[in-house]
Amino acid sequence: MILGIGGAGAAIAGHLSLLPGIGHFQLAVIDTDKTSVENSSAPIKLIASADWGTTGGSGCGGDVIRGERAIARERRGVTEILSKASSLTVCGGLGGGTATGGIRTIASVARSLNLPAVYLLTTPFSFETYSRRSNADACIRELLPVTDILLTLPNDLLFATLSPDISTELAFEKSALEMAYLAYGVAELMCSRNVIGAGYADFMRPVKGVRCDCSIGIGAADANDGLDRCAVALERMLASPFLGGLEQLRNADAVFTILSGGTDLQFSELKRTFEHTANLFPKRTELLSGASVSDSMNGRIQLTVIAIKYEMPPEKKNAEFEFSGTPVSEPPIPGIASGGKPKGILMQEEFELTSYSRGIFENLPPTKYQDEDLDIPTYQRRNVSIDRGKTGNRS
Repeated sequence: MILGIGGAGAAIAGHLSLLPGIGHFQLAVIDTDKTSVENSSAPIKLIASADWGTTGGSGCGGDVIRGERAIARERRGVTEILSKASSLTVCGGLGGGTATGGIRTIASVARSLNLPAVYLLTTPFSFETYSRRSNADACIRELLPVTDILLTLPNDLLFATLSPDISTELAFEKSALEMAYLAYGVAELMCSRNVIGAGYADFMRPVKGVRCDCSIGIGAADANDGLDRCAVALERMLASPFLGGLEQLRNADAVFTILSGGTDLQFSELKRTFEHTANLFPKRTELLSGASVSDSMNGRIQLTVIAIKYEMPPEKKNAEFEFSGTPVSEPPIPGIASGGKPKGILMQEEFELTSYSRGIFENLPPTKYQDEDLDIPTYQRRNVSIDRGKTGNRS
């Protein structure tokens, strides 16, 4: 199943319904905007009311709390929809109300059903309001512990290579179409016959629990493109408007390469494509490649590349939680050679407690509560003495 949530998700689902070979996927859309859902060509639809007392379906106006409540109240309906799927790909845009607030319910239901799920979410433009960017960041932090594969794509990158003269409507249409191709490629890998390399678990390993931003390159070709259709697909992938250029690929920490084809996919095509793709990246880049075949792709191939850039590399993220204290060198501990540093013994650090002065505020009225001057620190106000562990005195 491919599920679109919110306005952006509904637009992506609309483009998905027009792609050739989409027939073996279940398409679903969930939104608080009744018009958005009714205009969608996805066969599975759910309108979530953002108001307690009405079912008008007018949306939630970018309010994350209303979006969260709306989708949470439809948890039973969400469960019924997702229970029909064997795997799930979720698409949406963060920063607004419905997807940002409601996608946590989607993740919770998918987890309760033990459903392998991939989340493909766009993040707000840098020029958007702080609240939208903050809402998106908060949502990602909450999703990371409860999702296996969470891929975020910055809107700034998605639109960076488009002509400045392009109309706004067409720009968003192109963005939704590229996201639809991406969702299709990921879903194909999850549900089709994998003939080589990576599956769900392999793709999960480098991104699980790690915040990362992605760029995407997609190239498709068919029999009309000549004998070497894989070369054509690779060329179109590199020219993909939302890849960010070859330099973006070379700066990636990890790269997912997905080749989707029909039963007519030849081994020589597959080998040549992966060899040429691997040559694009430096040796330090972690490469994960997967190829899948399905009858619906006969006569066509699609090369999908997802370049991953960690916000913080996993090894540094883990090191961040390691506590480093000051080892005690005295007194000596039996069994440790002279000059050696014992491990696992930490020294209590001292507070820097200094006398407090009101300075230039000396002549201003103090802030008092029950005759105590709250502008003076408690330890000084109450003459608290600190036991530094040398005199045996207790404070």
